[in-house]
Amino acid sequence: IDQTLLDRLIERLKKEVYFANEDDYIVWALWIAQTWLADLRFDSPTRIEHLFNVNVRLCIRAPIGHGKTVALNTLRRYSRKGIKSDKLTTAVAFRMAEGYGATLVLDEYQSMISKEDGLEDFVILGYDHDKKYQRAHKDDMGTDAYNASVPVAYSMKTSRSKEDSISRGLEFIIPKAPNDFEPNLMPTSFTQEMYRFRVWAQQPGNL
Repeated sequence: IDQTLLDRLIERLKKEVYFANEDDYIVWALWIAQTWLADLRFDSPTRIEHLFNVNVRLCIRAPIGHGKTVALNTLRRYSRKGIKSDKLTTAVAFRMAEGYGATLVLDEYQSMISKEDGLEDFVILGYDHDKKYQRAHKDDMGTDAYNASVPVAYSMKTSRSKEDSISRGLEFIIPKAPNDFEPNLMPTSFTQEMYRFRVWAQQPGNL
């Protein structure tokens, strides 16, 4: 990724999300950048392979009032085909992955997986590009294979979570921002620059 583009993305993140650790901004910027490249493939000597072997999940943990919703909105705005939801069903998640290739930003993840059968499996299995999620038909013994390999970020209020989910992701704690920190959510055309970066990455020999 172009260093200038990455630096500009980091500066945008600093205006919208507060982290005490500067390195967290770098990781977030790289995660956003990979959402624009996650579905790309290249020809290896033996087969066509994905640019990335996995889709690392991003877990955001924060008490109420620490800017969790703003952080999720920032991820949605800068990620490729970002869709944010706090009521996503498992069926819709698969349609968003298989048919649209969305970056899913899930708010109140703990509440969602307690109500939706299969949603946590979707998040876990989608970590690996080569895995398909098998869903059984309700009316017969057949099954269908679905793609779940899209970038996913999700938020949690506490540190409690299934080990599987966190072991396939990066966990960030949103700290309480200083009183003088005001998120700057002004409209930006930055996604257009990320799209041009994606077009450049698709040209032979550039990556």
